[in-house]
Formats: sequence, structure tokens, C-alpha cells
Amino acid sequence: MKHLMNKSIWILLIIASIIVSCEKDNESASIYERMSSDPNLSEFMNLLIHTKYDAVLKNNEPITVFAPQNDSWDTTNKDKWSELSRLNIVKRHIVMGYCPISLLES
Repeated sequence: MKHLMNKSIWILLIIASIIVSCEKDNESASIYERMSSDPNLSEFMNLLIHTKYDAVLKNNEPITVFAPQNDSWDTTNKDKWSELSRLNIVKRHIVMGYCPISLLES
């Protein structure tokens, strides 16, 4: 049952994800600044800050973030997540390097 619930959570997170990419040619705002200013990403930003992964977004390295919108967290029980679970969730939503959306579309 727990495995099925975890699988369901991941499916919901993937479906509700949006893609936020930091492009080298647009350095006017860091990906951290862009994500911080989006109220629909505040839950994921809190998770990034809690796991200290916000530091990864603050540098200007090419990075792609699959950032779930706030409503995708509604069905999860975040209060019961272990530190390792939080860290793994964040790691699975960040890809080092630039990944243009055209590569993700089929």
C-alpha cells in the first residue's frame, strides 16, 4: 500500500510539474529569482530552502528544474517525510545542464 501511495504521489508530481529553465542567454535574473517570484512555486521553493538546494539555484550554472506547482502538493503528507525523502524529491527535480523544452516534447 505504501509503495502504491508513493507511486501515486510521484505521478501527481510529474503531471503537475512545470519546467523552469535557466538559459545562458538570459542572465538578467537567476533561476532562483524567477522561481522565488512565482507564487505557484512557493511549496517547492520551501523544500529547496529546507534541503539547502536553494544554493544550487543561486549560482548561474546551466540548470533545468522540474518544479511542481503548489496544487500538486495538496495530496501529499509532507509533515511525515523524512529528511532523506525530502532530499531525494528535490534531487529528482533538478537536472544539471540546460535542457530546452523542445527536447522534452515528443
